[in-house]
Amino acid sequence: MKPKIRIIDAGYGNAFSVRQALTRAGARIVDENEDGVVMPGVGAFDAGAKNLGDARGAISSGKPFLGICLGMQLLFESSAEGKGRGLAIMEGRVRKLKARTLPHMGWNTVDFQGGVLGNGMEEPWFYFVHSYACPENPWVRGWTQYGQRFASAVEKKNAFGVQFHPEKSGKSGGRLLENFVEVVRQWK
Repeated sequence: MKPKIRIIDAGYGNAFSVRQALTRAGARIVDENEDGVVMPGVGAFDAGAKNLGDARGAISSGKPFLGICLGMQLLFESSAEGKGRGLAIMEGRVRKLKARTLPHMGWNTVDFQGGVLGNGMEEPWFYFVHSYACPENPWVRGWTQYGQRFASAVEKKNAFGVQFHPEKSGKSGGRLLENFVEVVRQWK
C-alpha cells in the first residue's frame, strides 16, 4: 500500500512539482489522515515563519516530516534573514552564506554522512537556490561546499530537512524522495 503524504502548501513553496515528484516516488498525496508530511519552501524566512501551525502539529504528531529548502531552514530557531521564529526542532540560527555570488543557484553535490535520505546514492547532484544556510549541528547528515561548507541535509527523530530541491533534481532527487517515502512506509 502506498504511504499517504500530506503537502503543507502555505503559499511559499512549489507544491505542484513536489506533489508530482512524490507521486513518482511511490506516495499517495492526501489532505488528511496522512502517514507523513512534506513542507516545501521558497522565499524569505519571515514569510515562512508566519505559517507554521500545520508544521508544528505535524512534527508533534511524531509522523515523518520533510522540510525542503526554506522548509529545512524553518526547522531551526531563527534566521539572520529576519526576525521570525522557526520551529526550533533543531538548535541554531540560519546564517547568510559566505560566498562571492549569491544566491547559490544551480547544481551541486551533497556528501551524505549517515542517515537515511542519502541511502543508495553515489555522487548525488542536486539543484540549489538559496542565500542562507543552516548551522553546523549534531543532526547534519549531508554537507555541501559553496564558498563555505554548509549543512545541506539534516535528520533528527521524525524531522528531516534538505537545503536543495529534490523535486527539481532529476535521478538523485527522485531517489531521495523514494528514501523518504520508504521512511514513511516503515514508520507506520
